[in-house]
Order: sequence, then C-alpha cells, then structure tokens
Amino acid sequence: MSTSDLVVTLTVAQLKDVIKDSIQNNTQKQDPVQSNLMTRYEVMQYFNISAPTIQRWVKKGTLNKIKVGRKVFFRRSEITNR
Repeated sequence: MSTSDLVVTLTVAQLKDVIKDSIQNNTQKQDPVQSNLMTRYEVMQYFNISAPTIQRWVKKGTLNKIKVGRKVFFRRSEITNR
C-alpha cells in the first residue's frame, strides 16, 4: 500500500470507548474557556436580578454580552469586578 490509509477492526464496544474518550478529552480542553464565561442564569443568580434587568444593562452598555450561536454569555471577570 502506497497510501497512508489504515484499516482498523474494532468491536462496537471498543468503538464506543474510543468515541467516549475523544469526547471527554475535547470537553476537558474546553472547560477553561467555559469557566471564563457566565450564562444569563448565572449572572441573574450572582446579582439576584431578573432577566429584564440584564437586558436593560446590556442595552445601556453596563454589561457586554458575548453571543456564541444563539447562546448569550458574559465574561466572568467583568461580572466579578462590578
């Protein structure tokens, strides 16, 4: 074989383990990024405020939101320094 293709034979259980390990490794790599961000709900709990208050603060520029797809996050450092 002159190409770099490799054929591997795995059982279903082994394939599941490989996929599970891969997902866990990728999730662990993303945790530091997620820990720097807070969800709306976390911000609501932190300040003991309602969702409309967060929307008002964002509109006024008091808080800066970060959109990832349809999800909205806030920088933890910005929240804790307030």
